[in-house]
Amino acid sequence: MGECILAGHPQGGKIGDGTYTGDGQATRTISLGVTPKWVLVFDTKGRTAQYIYTSSGYRPNAYYGGLAITGSPSTAVSIVDGGFAVAYVDDTYGDDICTNYSGQAYNYIYGT
Repeated sequence: MGECILAGHPQGGKIGDGTYTGDGQATRTISLGVTPKWVLVFDTKGRTAQYIYTSSGYRPNAYYGGLAITGSPSTAVSIVDGGFAVAYVDDTYGDDICTNYSGQAYNYIYGT
């Protein structure tokens, strides 16, 4: 795992990183072995969200990642004991949550 120093990051805190591949389940926990204070998830194209264009026009957002902070989850990522939670929700009329889309690879960084 990579380590670095970030301005404002607590002294003694660690920075970690990793990857996972979505399995298409509605909810999933990515285990880190520690509970992070923050986590940033994005797909391998560097996206956290995009508009989807269909034959009927633009749909609401598709969320591929986001920044979750202790006590402040993002739309598509939340911190849980020992890691973080992601999801897959295909909502025809609302926002799609795609942080666990089957076969999609994701990158993440986190801090403790």
